[in-house]
Amino acid sequence: MLLWTINDFPACSSLSGWGGQGYKVCLTCNEDTPSYRVSNKFVYVGHRCFLDADHPWRKSLDYNGEHKTRGPPRQFSEEEIQAQNPRLLFRPPGKVAAQRADIKRDREDFELNWSKKSISFELEYWSSLDLKHKFDLMHIEQNVGESLVGPSLMNDKSKDTSNARADLKKLNIQKSQWLKKSGNKFLKPHPPYSFTKPDRICFCKFIRHVKLPDGFGSNIGKKVNETNTNIIGLKSHDYHILMQHLLPIGVKGLLGKGVYTPIIELFLHLPDEAIYGGPVCMRWMYPFERYMKKLKNYVRNKARPEGSIVEGYVAEEALSFCSMYLEDVETRFNRLERNEDVVIEETKLWVFQSKCRPARAKKMKNLSLEEKNVYIEFNKELSALSIGVHVNAFTYTACIVNGVRFMVLMRDAQRSTQNSGVLTEGENKEKYYGQIEEIIELHYPHKYSTVLFCCKWFDTAGVKSNNNFTSIDPQRELSSENQLIFAMQGKQVFYIQ
Repeated sequence: MLLWTINDFPACSSLSGWGGQGYKVCLTCNEDTPSYRVSNKFVYVGHRCFLDADHPWRKSLDYNGEHKTRGPPRQFSEEEIQAQNPRLLFRPPGKVAAQRADIKRDREDFELNWSKKSISFELEYWSSLDLKHKFDLMHIEQNVGESLVGPSLMNDKSKDTSNARADLKKLNIQKSQWLKKSGNKFLKPHPPYSFTKPDRICFCKFIRHVKLPDGFGSNIGKKVNETNTNIIGLKSHDYHILMQHLLPIGVKGLLGKGVYTPIIELFLHLPDEAIYGGPVCMRWMYPFERYMKKLKNYVRNKARPEGSIVEGYVAEEALSFCSMYLEDVETRFNRLERNEDVVIEETKLWVFQSKCRPARAKKMKNLSLEEKNVYIEFNKELSALSIGVHVNAFTYTACIVNGVRFMVLMRDAQRSTQNSGVLTEGENKEKYYGQIEEIIELHYPHKYSTVLFCCKWFDTAGVKSNNNFTSIDPQRELSSENQLIFAMQGKQVFYIQ
């Protein structure tokens, strides 16, 4: 059963049959797409119509000196979409065949932007689906990330060109950004969404010194050039990390207040896709792209890539099948994952859960030494606690807990990743942030053991939290008391300065 397609914008045009060029380029907005023609290209502006009727931006004159009174585009029903498809004229494929049949290749106005009827409409349920074609968030994040980072750093991917400034004048919008004539030259005023040269260096240095947890992302600091003026070679997941975690912090204090607030309005139809499609982790292309990378690694003969992939895939399947019958040899079936936990036997202290509500008055009883030993030896865990911890303990510089790799602060300073940040909750659900200074394993009789984290805790008084970011002053530390927590109580966090 086909639920929906996952594609980028050009592929959506081929799968849906709705053209990806022209005035009515948006499949969702259909014939109500807000667009204009400037010079030799189409521009899609007027997105303030999607705001609420009482939104202050509708009355703002900063954009084009006018109020925005137009409402949002209509929500087209199933019947309306079905009524548009029969309007399509038959056109034989190919330019020569159309000339022989004396048929115009250009679409008529009543055809809107339909170029063909999608074969998916042959499915009985297809026309009734609320979400037919979904844009891949992985590609959207990369495209939007390039559109944000490019103008901010004024690099090669920036769309802020002299022609773009001239188009602003033709549209009569953003008068402060029009080209200014100075003698025989035209100068571009510095835009509020772009860094000055000192701020550009400051932002690039911030990205260079970012240290992410192990397995969380790539070493994004290596993508900064030697002069600290540009960020190059970013992949799709790098833009995901940049937009979700780094960009909101890096631009704070460097760009004008509210410059990046309109980013919320760029993803106009993504909220509807999230409502209809559910969690985005089930709808993006990261797993498939990673598997494609695995298949590309099979290629040895670039002249015959398909044959190399088949040969490598069959060889790996054969080796995997043979490894099932090998004993005392490390194979893919008995090899532990990189961050897999060890098997922990269940040793819950259920003895402390054995309680009751007294129905009569309590009476004090003095236990003799023999009676005390009898009660202690009744349970091994209770006996181990009464005897106490062994004198010898083990310390580690790194460990894996709940599938997450933790490291002590001293080792973190020598690495390009950051795994010493820890978060735990108190008795009243208050949150404490700190860094691991020591990992110690205590041993008890009867082969019992437990792992503790000795942490340096920061003072959380006056901590500010906003948009999933928490601001902490690392210079303010709590007292040296109560530094220990159980390893299972810690959650990993990372800090950005």
